[in-house]
Amino acid sequence: MISGKPSLIIGLTIIGLPLLFAWSFFSSSINKNIDLLSTPRTSYEILNTSNFNTRLSTEVGSNWVNDPILAAHYFIGGSFGKNQVITVENADTGYNVVVIYDQFSDDSIRGSRYDLKFDDSSDGYLQISSAEKSWRCKDGRGHSDYSNELCL
Repeated sequence: MISGKPSLIIGLTIIGLPLLFAWSFFSSSINKNIDLLSTPRTSYEILNTSNFNTRLSTEVGSNWVNDPILAAHYFIGGSFGKNQVITVENADTGYNVVVIYDQFSDDSIRGSRYDLKFDDSSDGYLQISSAEKSWRCKDGRGHSDYSNELCL
């Protein structure tokens, strides 16, 4: 998060050189994450949400059913890849969440992107109104944008 920069600069003056490495690593990560978010998405696969929405309705009272980040994580099923970016945007009736995993150990797929739309239900929990998945290929293995086309 960019708002973390000032505290790192203050820490740098107090702690010294070891934090300089952390600052440089932190700044580099921000740039990589911005690059992932700016990568075009040309097509996507629509994911079925009905079973997950049923699960959300039966878990009322659990913290994760009202938290778009936790609900997205439960829907996707965990973390893949070495790098992860999550954005949450308030929408009129809920949240738009983008989750990107990058640097897979797979030989052809570099990473995946999930675009999820959560709506607030009248019963006090979130519901997924749309879920879309796309992926991008490693260099030389196909498309470099997020798409539902196969990688080589």
